[in-house]
Order: sequence, then structure tokens, then C-alpha cells
Amino acid sequence: MMLWLLLACASKELPAPPDPPHPPQEVQEAPKPDSAKVCMDQCMRQNMARAVHHSVIEADCKKACDATKTRGLKDDIQLK
Repeated sequence: MMLWLLLACASKELPAPPDPPHPPQEVQEAPKPDSAKVCMDQCMRQNMARAVHHSVIEADCKKACDATKTRGLKDDIQLK
């Protein structure tokens, strides 16, 4: 048994050479989502548990998203 252990330790295989580095690929930016659609989706998701008709939630979300659009970029950054 000791002989097998010594033979196993003595037979080392050399590691494979590393792969050559890949050339850098151009990074394509993902299309930016429509902020109004994102706002509506988030608002609808956050308010879906309310015990009111979905049209009321849609109207509230539309009003809220229109208000965030008119506040400008500075306020939108603070909301995130």
C-alpha cells in the first residue's frame, strides 16, 4: 500500500499551458429602456396589492410618472 502512495506522488503531470489572451471585443451598449414605461411598470408592481380597481392604480401611476418627468433630471437622480 505504501508503494502505491509513493508511486502516485512521484508521477506528477505537467499543467497545460495557459490559453493565449483573447483580443478585446467591442462592448455594445444595451438599448436604454423608455423611462416612462419603467416608471409605470415599477409603480404598477408596487401598487398591485391595493384593494382598488386596476384602472384607479393605472391613473395614479400615470399621474405619478408624469409628475416625475416634469420635475427634471436632478430630482430623478435623487429618487434612485
